[in-house]
Amino acid sequence: MYLIYSFSPECFYGYFGKNCEQRCNDKCDGCNNVNGVCDRGCQAGWKGDNCQQQCSYGFYGQNCEQRCDDRCTGCSNVNGTCDRGCNPGWKGDNCQKQCQDKKYGLNCSENCENCRDLRQCHYINGSCLNGCSSGFQGEKCTMECAFGFYGIGCLQECSSFCKISHTCHHVTGLCKDGCKNGWQGNNCFEISKVENTDTDWKSKFNGMLGAFCVLLVLTGCLVAYLLTLTRRNKKRRTNQHQHDVSTRQGRSQYCEDQAGETAGSGYHELSEYSTVPRTYQNLETY
Repeated sequence: MYLIYSFSPECFYGYFGKNCEQRCNDKCDGCNNVNGVCDRGCQAGWKGDNCQQQCSYGFYGQNCEQRCDDRCTGCSNVNGTCDRGCNPGWKGDNCQKQCQDKKYGLNCSENCENCRDLRQCHYINGSCLNGCSSGFQGEKCTMECAFGFYGIGCLQECSSFCKISHTCHHVTGLCKDGCKNGWQGNNCFEISKVENTDTDWKSKFNGMLGAFCVLLVLTGCLVAYLLTLTRRNKKRRTNQHQHDVSTRQGRSQYCEDQAGETAGSGYHELSEYSTVPRTYQNLETY
């Protein structure tokens, strides 16, 4: 005994099988009315004999023949919309808008750093295409100048007259702790006028003090010389006086001696003279 199946010669679209009771795979663009094979192709986004396979990554559309936009991180297998997000540097429903307003990276969520003249950095990797602002270096200008340098390109050297040598602000070059003695100005390159005045005054004072000391020494030497000379003269006068006294004493003694001798001689002569009258007297007697 054989069972005989009755198939309608043409099922309505989307149906197949006995009495057209089975539905074609909804991924099919219609199917064979007898066995349901998707012999009319698949709907957009699907592939395979029975349209059970989704388009491979990066493809979409009818028969999966279209490529997703390179700006998408993958896309809808059906219509190609960037439903999985955008590659770095892009934004929008279909990733058609490039990052701007100093933004870059995935979903334009990262900020450009210290690009020169506040310009837009590279929309994908954030590199500063025109260099860095004053005080910064590196591809993305995220690093401050190395110690001892500042300014555009970090090419200028901090002043050696900073209080702590070569220690200055990486952008302006200002000495962080002020200047060494004798220097002034934002970068400590100017000689301090106050210090100059003080230095001049000190120089003058030191000169005057030196001259005074020299004068004092000379005065001391002169006084010592005069004292020595005075002592010598006094000693000389004393010796002369003693000599004079001795001389006078000697002369006085000599005079006394001479006087004594003279007196003795006078007495002798008188005694001789005293005998003469006696002789005359004797002669008269005779």
